[in-house]
Amino acid sequence: MPRIIKKRLGKNVLGMASKNNIIYIDSSIDKNSAKGKRVIAHEKVHLAQMKRGDLDYDNKNFYWKGKKYPINKINDSNKNLPWEKQAYKASRRKKVSGKRRRKK
Repeated sequence: MPRIIKKRLGKNVLGMASKNNIIYIDSSIDKNSAKGKRVIAHEKVHLAQMKRGDLDYDNKNFYWKGKKYPINKINDSNKNLPWEKQAYKASRRKKVSGKRRRKK
């Protein structure tokens, strides 16, 4: 189970996953709210990607399945990046499943 730590993150950054199994969520977000749960679900996907060896990063690059993506040349929250596609899909499922639970 990852540690979840609230801290002030950059502008338009809701969450971050780190290699040391920590999820950071912005201090403005309640981790128990629907939004907080979606952010955590999204970041858990990134933790799983890193654990599998599909995703890695350093100060200059992201690495996805061996391909290098220079950090200074991409928008790292772009939903079309391969690692983000999986994570956004998971956070959408969390939103849908949350709605289903409320209807019961």
